[in-house]
Amino acid sequence: MPLSDTLKTLPLAEKTPDAPDVSKNADKEEFRKVFHQFVGTTLYGQMLKSMRQTQQKPAYFDGGRAEEIFQQQLDQQLVDRVTEASSRTVSDPMFKLITMRRS
Repeated sequence: MPLSDTLKTLPLAEKTPDAPDVSKNADKEEFRKVFHQFVGTTLYGQMLKSMRQTQQKPAYFDGGRAEEIFQQQLDQQLVDRVTEASSRTVSDPMFKLITMRRS
């Protein structure tokens, strides 16, 4: 008997009434992940941008436009890593407040 015929004869799984609704939990976790990323990127991105603006360009080792472009890429990588490492400590209380208001 071919595999396709075997699959046709198998009964389909039915949803039991006491099964937990995973879609709401999955949506909440996806929202939490996006929220943490947004808060971390916004907070740390602005902080790093402000820190870079306070630095003066060196007299002899200025890389010009190329340095500015690569500096922005480096800053984005730094923001991403700091966000992954510590955004939950900052954004968890905010996330709890937002989800309390949504419920």
